Amino acid sequence: MIAGFDRHLHDTCGLAPATRLYYRRYVGEFLTTCFGGGPVDLGKLALHDVLDYVSDRGGCLASGSFNTVATSLRSFLRYMQLLSFPQFGEHLP
Repeated sequence: MIAGFDRHLHDTCGLAPATRLYYRRYVGEFLTTCFGGGPVDLGKLALHDVLDYVSDRGGCLASGSFNTVATSLRSFLRYMQLLSFPQFGEHLP
């Protein structure tokens, strides 16, 4: 899933390797926070999952890094919608 997201960031968005590294890092942390080591079921994500992760990370980051966290998740969520994952985002705005 993250490998496909990385290809999208490279091929479609043209992002630099360092930017993609941060995006992968934060998306990976987010998915691990939400699903642990188990299978990722994007249909189970809810708005509070995103808000909890962003607010938890935001307390220990500078504003530039916080923006990278938020942008990483926003980009990933849009990518998942682009792929039309079943039931993805029913609980997300």
